[in-house]
Amino acid sequence: MLNILIAAFIYIITPGPVFLSIVSLVAERGRIAGLKLVCGAIFGCMFWLTLTFASLVGADYLPKFVFTILTILCALYLFWLGYKMLRKGQKPNIHTFDKPFKDGLLLGLLNPKSYPVMVAVFSSIIVVDGHGLSWNDFPTFFLTAVLGFITGYLFMIMFSGMSKIRKIYSDKMVMFLNLFGLIYIAFGLRLLYSTFFV
Repeated sequence: MLNILIAAFIYIITPGPVFLSIVSLVAERGRIAGLKLVCGAIFGCMFWLTLTFASLVGADYLPKFVFTILTILCALYLFWLGYKMLRKGQKPNIHTFDKPFKDGLLLGLLNPKSYPVMVAVFSSIIVVDGHGLSWNDFPTFFLTAVLGFITGYLFMIMFSGMSKIRKIYSDKMVMFLNLFGLIYIAFGLRLLYSTFFV
């Protein structure tokens, strides 16, 4: 199950909305705030992990229209985060994440990279292992992957909290806020485009 652990770790450190959120929040408000955010975000990981496992064993999972609705919600949430980041770039005293745990929970559940990236990462691992999965494997698979998620999040928090990283972010805060805000909006636009026009 080492491959599952590695896959979960890789999934977490793959750049995406949660990645940007951890970097900006920890660099600005410290590791405790980042820890609160990831404690919420990991519940989203667990939700998407369960759906991913269902798809890997060939079981029925949510119909397509449900994912379409989730896509729209994800995009709208990313637009909102982008707007808050850009607004904070004009008024740095405004907090983008007022309640880190709640914001992390929403971001984890509405993370647009979750399902497709998780399926791609874990399915490639299963192919490498050379065997399929059954529901009997779910407890071990789930617990191992969650351990990988936790390891990845702790790595992100420690990295973002390094004094040099925080100093760079502090010195260029407005630039990073505007950049991250635009990236969030770009994520949302890309999500809608890939869902409705591709």
